[in-house]
Amino acid sequence: MNETHKSGTIIIGFNEGIEFHNMGGTMHWNITPLNYTGEMPLPATNHVLRLRKGERFAAHHHEISWDQINIIQGTCHFFLNNEEVIVGPGHSVMVPPKVTHEMYNPYDEDVVSVDIQIPPDPHIYERKVEDRDQGSGTSR
Repeated sequence: MNETHKSGTIIIGFNEGIEFHNMGGTMHWNITPLNYTGEMPLPATNHVLRLRKGERFAAHHHEISWDQINIIQGTCHFFLNNEEVIVGPGHSVMVPPKVTHEMYNPYDEDVVSVDIQIPPDPHIYERKVEDRDQGSGTSR
């Protein structure tokens, strides 16, 4: 369910976003047109990431955006500027702009995180829109 209520409230189904695989794991990224076009861009966006055993979400950083990564299931090794931290269910990792971060799951249980990016990184959306338009279905 991705819809806007008459009050202006946006209701998003986490697993209904565009699916991406190219940085590792399976990500459903929810992009609405207001995220990257229009007069009122949203102040945040969200995605759900699933990492199976042995999968790694590649190292990256955002110039202007904070990433709030909320671990819902599983335990993973989180790297912040190459420094390792182990996080599990109930942990929320707030990554500031320009900090390189990546996740790795060496365990049998899948890792599932629900993540919020504040504000949306416009460069990521440019790549996503291009990839989606080319039909590749991958980005980030």
